[in-house]
Amino acid sequence: QRTGIFGVARNVTERRTAAAALRESEEKYRTLLETGATPVYWVDVPDGTITYVNKKAEDLFGRDREDLVGHRLLEYVPEDEAAFHEEKMRQAARETRVESQRIPQTIVRPDGEPRYTEVYPNIFASEGKVVAQVVCTDVTERKAAEEALRDSEERFRRVVQNAPDIIFRWSVEHGLEYVSPRVLEVTGYTAEEVVADPMLGFEIARGIELDSTGAAEAAAEGATLPSREFAFARKEGSEAYLEIRSVPVVDDEGTITGLEGILRDVTQRRWAEELLRRSEEFST
Repeated sequence: QRTGIFGVARNVTERRTAAAALRESEEKYRTLLETGATPVYWVDVPDGTITYVNKKAEDLFGRDREDLVGHRLLEYVPEDEAAFHEEKMRQAARETRVESQRIPQTIVRPDGEPRYTEVYPNIFASEGKVVAQVVCTDVTERKAAEEALRDSEERFRRVVQNAPDIIFRWSVEHGLEYVSPRVLEVTGYTAEEVVADPMLGFEIARGIELDSTGAAEAAAEGATLPSREFAFARKEGSEAYLEIRSVPVVDDEGTITGLEGILRDVTQRRWAEELLRRSEEFST
C-alpha cells in the first residue's frame, strides 16, 4: 500500500523565461524581416535550396513564396552565372563561416526580365546545417543609369574627337585643362603637349583668358561670351588665327570657375580677307 510520493522539484523559471524571451526575439526578428524594405532569403549550402524568403524577396524574384521555398537558387540565375554561384556555395560549406562580402547576382523573373543585384551572404551553422542568410540590393536601375552614362560619354567622346573645331576647358585655378585632338591638325601640337607644357598652354590660354565683367554678365544670363580672334604660333613656325566661342562655368554659389567652348581655325578666312583688302587697295 502506497503511503506517499517521493519526488524532486526543480525550478525551471529561468529556463522558461529564457525560452519565452527567445521566442519573442525570434518573432520580432521575423517581423522585422517581413516588414523590412530589403529583400532577404535563406539558402542551405552547398546545395542552394531556398528555405525562406521575405516579402521583398518575393517582389524581387517576381514569384510567390510557395514557388521559391524548396527550390534551388540556381533555377533563378542565368546559366552563365550558375558555376560561379555553385563555387561560392561550396566554399561556404567548406569554411562554415565566411565574412559577408558583396557578390553580383542576376535574378531572372518569370517573364525573362533580369534584375541585377548585389548580395551580401552571411554564412553560419544552424542545427547541423550550413545556412546562408542573403541580403540583396537591387541595382538594376543604377546599372541602367551607369550604362546610359557610359553610352552618353562614348557618344560625346566620338563627337569631340571628330569635331572640326578644337574643344577646350579652361579653369581659373588650373588654366588650360583640356583640348580635343583636333588641336594637333590646327597647331601641330598634340593635346597632351598643349596641356602638359605650361608655355604652350599659356599661349592658347592667353587668347582664352577670362574677361571677368563680360563673363559675369553672360553667366547671369546663361549666354555665350562674344566671339573674338587671336593669333597662335604653330609648331612649325607659321601663324594661325583662332576664333574663340565660349560659355562661363559657374559653381553652386554662382562663382565663375572657368570657361568651356570651341576654338575655330579661321586662318584661311583671315588670309582671304587680307587678300581682298589688298586687292581693293590696289584697285583704288
